[in-house]
Amino acid sequence: MAEEKKYPHEGHRDRVKQRFMSVGFKNMTENEILEMLMFYAIPRKDTNDLAKNLLKNFGSLFDVITAPSEELQKCGLSYNATVYLKMADALCRKYYDDKTKDTVSEIAGSDTADKLAPLFSEQVKCEKTAVMLFDAYGREICTSVVYEGAFTDTDRYIRKLLELLLHHHAWAVILAHSHTNNVPMPSAQDVNTTYILKNKINAVNIKLLDHIIFAGHSSVSMASLEEFKNIFSVTE
Repeated sequence: MAEEKKYPHEGHRDRVKQRFMSVGFKNMTENEILEMLMFYAIPRKDTNDLAKNLLKNFGSLFDVITAPSEELQKCGLSYNATVYLKMADALCRKYYDDKTKDTVSEIAGSDTADKLAPLFSEQVKCEKTAVMLFDAYGREICTSVVYEGAFTDTDRYIRKLLELLLHHHAWAVILAHSHTNNVPMPSAQDVNTTYILKNKINAVNIKLLDHIIFAGHSSVSMASLEEFKNIFSVTE
């Protein structure tokens, strides 16, 4: 009886696995990491070229596993392989969520309004929208104005906002915008727009922690108001 033909890349896969067990992902290239992940989604195929192609198209390991499913499949991934990568993304985020359960209260209790206030110190005739971004350890990683104009005009700045969040690999965000009428309380339109932005932000697996409204020398945190706390729940 003829000897069964061995899978030609079996030895290579074993060496990659041994390398991981020896040095861990921290000491492996993004290509090696992605190649190894694909071992378990594509059992009997060389995944090295596939990993290279994905990184070439998306730019980084993070961008690969967070890419839309349809974009991954356009690059040659099967449905099962796509599901596997999305599971990896979801698992990483679940890990960080569990590890940083207390981070939200620490951020909420910090002086974020004081840090954002200088962005709204100038007397202007139009509203201004800004964000403060945080990583999974609660560290501030970016504070930036994203739009000058009505806060409710989301179509004019939503793409820029989402690109900023993804570019900085944000874990959470605090929104802020200014009123020109010296009244910092949220209007019905502000509340509706906050819900819209929350859904857009949550859709890319980022948490909305607060929305601070500035007017003159005053500010109000919506997350601190009982009627709006549900908008900023992170236990969903």
